Amino acid sequence: MAKRQSFTKYISQRFYNELFKALQDDVDSRKDFERSFYDMEVKSVRINDEVEMNLRFDVIVEATYGPTDEIESPMFKWHQFFLKEILEKN
Repeated sequence: MAKRQSFTKYISQRFYNELFKALQDDVDSRKDFERSFYDMEVKSVRINDEVEMNLRFDVIVEATYGPTDEIESPMFKWHQFFLKEILEKN
């Protein structure tokens, strides 16, 4: 019997590298952000109906940012991505 898994888990496993790269690119583009990004977890995937029978996948990711010299604890931040935009870039 085939193992069942959630759609969120499937998206997380299937597109982990693409999502990780999108987060890394976002962090690298910010000059005012001094923490380094080192891990992430897909929290949810929302599916939205679009025009002409299209679907939009919104992926909510919790990113973990490392501590800095001044701040000892890691920081967690949520990000939202549109999966189509990430795939078009790669």
